Amino acid sequence: MADDRTPLLGNVAGSSSSNAITSTHKNSKRDRLLNMTPRQSFLLLLALAITTFTGVYFLVKCTLPKDVPEDRREWLKFPRSAEDVQHWSILLEDYLKQHYYQVLFVFMTLYIS
Repeated sequence: MADDRTPLLGNVAGSSSSNAITSTHKNSKRDRLLNMTPRQSFLLLLALAITTFTGVYFLVKCTLPKDVPEDRREWLKFPRSAEDVQHWSILLEDYLKQHYYQVLFVFMTLYIS
């Protein structure tokens, strides 16, 4: 039975010098990441995406201004429909108008990193 682990980067032919280097660093994080199966890669990316989305969601929810009008306060929930996304868009536009430079700084920081 063939092993479905294929290196993502590196010498596919596997010269003796690359094998010697690989054998000395078997337990390194880099080698473990490069030798992941497609399923493991997918699960890692899925976990990363879920963690990032959850972090951004709570960051936005916690940092939105506390002076949101009462009629818009119920919009601060997890969006489950297109209408909820439109409500979030309105809230974020208002936030952008009030805190332009903070939003610009965060955008630039995320873009650079």
